[in-house]
Amino acid sequence: MIKKISEKQIYSDAWLKLFQDVIVLPNGEKSTYAYVQRKNGVAIVVVSVNNKILLHKEHRYVIQNYSWEIQGGGVDDGESIPDAAIRELKEEAGVIINSTSLISLGSFYPLHSFNTEKVSLFMVITESEIIQKISTEVGEQLTDHRFFNFDEIYAMIDSGKINDAMTANAVQLAIRKKLNK
Repeated sequence: MIKKISEKQIYSDAWLKLFQDVIVLPNGEKSTYAYVQRKNGVAIVVVSVNNKILLHKEHRYVIQNYSWEIQGGGVDDGESIPDAAIRELKEEAGVIINSTSLISLGSFYPLHSFNTEKVSLFMVITESEIIQKISTEVGEQLTDHRFFNFDEIYAMIDSGKINDAMTANAVQLAIRKKLNK
């Protein structure tokens, strides 16, 4: 088992803290281990009664490319996980729900070898495929919102149009849950 000798915070902002720890490896050697302590997150898959999933297209600075994604974001300090999911769904898709509409899909760590963030996944079933006009927060570049059927979702994962691990994971869990009901 790896043992921590010391911890050094290298960077901090509103979203994350970067640490570099001095550690002892199982073989007794000393080394360093860098990781990010990040806010926990939520992600919501909107599924229509017609078995279509709502995705938005967003430009991602880090990869300098667009990505088709589900709605989601960080859990603010003092905010409950369900409240964060409700807020993010309203902000990113204009969908207004209450907490009883949220169906849990579980949670996961997107990159647990480097990042402490835990993401809680939810599904919401909607009667409507009408997308409300929304205004996104500063820094978000959402360019399109569309519903895609399950076969289209699988093809988008296979072709790399869905290149976000959280989205790929969550939509497949939602499809499985929806089809097993």
